[in-house]
Amino acid sequence: MKERTMSLSLISAATLVLALTSGNAVATGSCRALDQESCVASSECRWIKGYKRSDGRKVSAYCRKLPGSSKRLVKENPAPMDKRG
Repeated sequence: MKERTMSLSLISAATLVLALTSGNAVATGSCRALDQESCVASSECRWIKGYKRSDGRKVSAYCRKLPGSSKRLVKENPAPMDKRG
């Protein structure tokens, strides 16, 4: 019984580690948390300058993913066609 509990704990820990390291922030091409130079150099991202909102709050500059950039990547690198027929 003790061994089974230990095995389940190890499996749970491994699953947690995989879940934490396979998210969007780690994915290639993500614009999140890029510095300005890296953001501007990327064709998938756009640098948004800091600004002041109408309610007076300041918004810091940040990098964001362009709308449709994941669709653009699929069109540029289409999957090979299946040659059945």
